[in-house]
Amino acid sequence: MPVEVMRYRLSIPAQLCMMLRGSPVGKIKSELKKAERYNLELDGTALEAHYLAQGDITDLVDSLIFAQENGMKLSPMRAMAQQFILMHQGEIKLRDKLNALKGAGISDLDSYLTKESIQAERENR
Repeated sequence: MPVEVMRYRLSIPAQLCMMLRGSPVGKIKSELKKAERYNLELDGTALEAHYLAQGDITDLVDSLIFAQENGMKLSPMRAMAQQFILMHQGEIKLRDKLNALKGAGISDLDSYLTKESIQAERENR
């Protein structure tokens, strides 16, 4: 199997380890299938780590798909970080935030979602 395809697959030992850590293997596999359809730069390890850090992997994958479909630049690592920031602030899901930014005409989310822009947004509230 090509390396590109392998990143979306979970071996039986990997699935067993995930189960032992209390990760939702079925949900991770489901999100990996979505990621594969859109050729997202995600793998099972990244999704499990995000889940174990209390991240919402469905919102993460849906947000990356939304960004891709709308021509918005958003890396998986920036999306993960932004999701944690929004959760910490007790705000909306990342997918909803991206929709609002799209409405504001912002397409380079990797540049926009920097520490300075987040701080500026807090000050404007």
